[in-house]
Amino acid sequence: MNPFPNQSGLLWGLAVVGALLWSACGAAENPASNDPPQCQCATNEQCVDGQCVFSCRDNADCAIGQVCAQDGQCLDVAPCAGDGDCALGQTCIDGGCYEAPCEEGAIQDCATACGEGIQTCVSGQFVDCTAPQPVAGECPPKLQPMLHRFDRSGSELVEGMAAVSDGIVLAGRTRIEESNDTWLVKFDLQGQPVWQVSVDGPDWDQLNALVEHNGQLLAFGQTQRRDGTPHDGLLQIHNADGVLQGARVIELDGANSILDATVTEAGRVVLAGRASFDGNAIWVVGLDGV
Repeated sequence: MNPFPNQSGLLWGLAVVGALLWSACGAAENPASNDPPQCQCATNEQCVDGQCVFSCRDNADCAIGQVCAQDGQCLDVAPCAGDGDCALGQTCIDGGCYEAPCEEGAIQDCATACGEGIQTCVSGQFVDCTAPQPVAGECPPKLQPMLHRFDRSGSELVEGMAAVSDGIVLAGRTRIEESNDTWLVKFDLQGQPVWQVSVDGPDWDQLNALVEHNGQLLAFGQTQRRDGTPHDGLLQIHNADGVLQGARVIELDGANSILDATVTEAGRVVLAGRASFDGNAIWVVGLDGV
């Protein structure tokens, strides 16, 4: 028997209200998995897929009557009747003050909260600021200066370098007494030496350029016999650990040396150098099958 025969409706209503309150609290504490991620962003940034990004990159990102300022903010356009009503560097277009169109290809300084950079004028507007951009509201770590001295009895000279996936490799020569040998040294991304290798040949050798190609290090330079014979171009092939895999002399008329090298988008190695016969000349040559 119900001790409160006239209160059944009240009890049922309280039960419904309690269920609703519990449901609302549960929803607040356990948001749906398809809710967009949230993040704390600066005033000139917005949260996109859980990351803070600048609110505008160019005028097209802003509302009508606004322009994208260099710091990524959308600003209202000041009304004007002529250029005299606008700030320095602005011009009056369709009754609004806009940044004056820049000269195609011109470069100017730009900055973000993370550092400074430059941007280039494209179609009358400066775009593509190279300054470091924040990621998820945080600036990327700054590169730390790297300094390392080698305790060697000779003297070293660096003439070329190449970036690899896990560090950098320097190329040049090392000289001990009357011997001039090629020299390679690798540093990791923290600036610590990983390995170094010198190739002691019978001649006077030096490396001037270095490229990474198909997992190998191609080092180029010059070799000259101790008897004073005119020097020739030199190619050394090293594996990723610096171990010499092979060498090749590139002969041209007269004395010549390889001064620089690069790899084209098609994967071909192209060399540039200097030759001396009946005067000095500059040459460029492509290598196949390296």
